[in-house]
Formats: sequence, C-alpha cells, structure tokens
Amino acid sequence: MKTTVKKRVMQTFLVLAMAMPASHASAADSAECKGCGAATDQELAAMRGGYVAGDGLEITFGIERAVFVNGMLQAVNTLNIPKLGSGPGQALPDQLLDNMLIVRQNGAGNSISPALNSQQSGLFTLIQNSLDHAVIKNVTQINASVNVLNTFRDMNMRSLMNQQLVNAVK
Repeated sequence: MKTTVKKRVMQTFLVLAMAMPASHASAADSAECKGCGAATDQELAAMRGGYVAGDGLEITFGIERAVFVNGMLQAVNTLNIPKLGSGPGQALPDQLLDNMLIVRQNGAGNSISPALNSQQSGLFTLIQNSLDHAVIKNVTQINASVNVLNTFRDMNMRSLMNQQLVNAVK
C-alpha cells in the first residue's frame, strides 16, 4: 500500500513538472502578442513562402497559373514554395523566379520585344491574340498545405498527462 502511494505521488510530481514549462510557454506567447498590430501591405508583400513555426507546424504554398485559348490549354506556370525555415519573413531566392515567363501567340502578326522577354522575372504568362472572337481564360490556383502532425502529437501528450493527473489524484 505504501509503495502504491509513493508511486502515485512520484507520478503526480513528474506530470506536474512536465506540464509547468508548457503552461509557462503558452502564457509567454499570449503576453508577446499583446499590443501587436496588423501587418502592413508592404510587410505582407515582403513575406513569401512557407514556414515552420516553433512548435513544428509546417506550411507550404504552391501557385499554378493556367491559360486557355478557345478551351485549349496554352500555358501552365507552377511555383512551389517549400518551407523555408523557422525565420519569419524569409524572401524567396531570386533563382526560384528566373525563367518563369511564358509567351504564347494566337494568330498571325504578333510580335514581342526580345528586351521585354529578357527583363522579366516572375510568374508571368504573356498571351498575344490577333484573332477575332477568341476566348482567353486565365485560371490561378493557390494551394496551401499544413502539416499539423507535431501539433497533434503535442495535444495527444497533453491529454495523456491530464489523464495521468486525474488517475494520480484518485
């Protein structure tokens, strides 16, 4: 009987010791956000790409642009932005957007300046059309992926610790 009580007391102290840093961290996070304002458009424009939060939450982005002329697929531009690290506001590497320009010409008599072609970097598709009644459709799809496995494991661990606390008190 005495061994069982000692064991339960030790389990309780162990669970409490493990739970204290977690509750302290969540209180610190809420204190850090007091007085925070919304990000400006310039700040948001500077922040691109995926990121990994401190607790293991991973977010990645992908952008796909497709251009159809008269129902026929003419061009597809795809930009996948992987997780870039844990630093906030990391910019995309310049080489990621190089050679992303696509030029499609529909009909005769279309021309494009070679200087324009060499100066562009980014996710651009240029469509030149000299035909009547052509239907040009531009479709942009943004994909966001969130990996919450680590967060789920953390929640499961907290639930397990809470259950152990309840069992230890009984």
